[in-house]
Amino acid sequence: MKTATDAEGPQERTPSARPASSCPKVCDPMYLTALFLLLTATLVVAARGSRPAALGLATVSFIVAVGVYFHHASDALPLSF
Repeated sequence: MKTATDAEGPQERTPSARPASSCPKVCDPMYLTALFLLLTATLVVAARGSRPAALGLATVSFIVAVGVYFHHASDALPLSF
């Protein structure tokens, strides 16, 4: 007895609806790693370095974090109720 899926053949999974980017899938999470390393460097400089350098790194970290937020917040949520 054939089912509906047998008659149609195997179902292919389509890739997620991501916008095309110049970066391959391997480096997608790399910007989060860079942000983590930047925040770690900020904490190290704040603990051992100069105050202006720590404030500069904190400012850059905040700007990068806001950029990551807007990168993800601009995507439409696939919700269906």
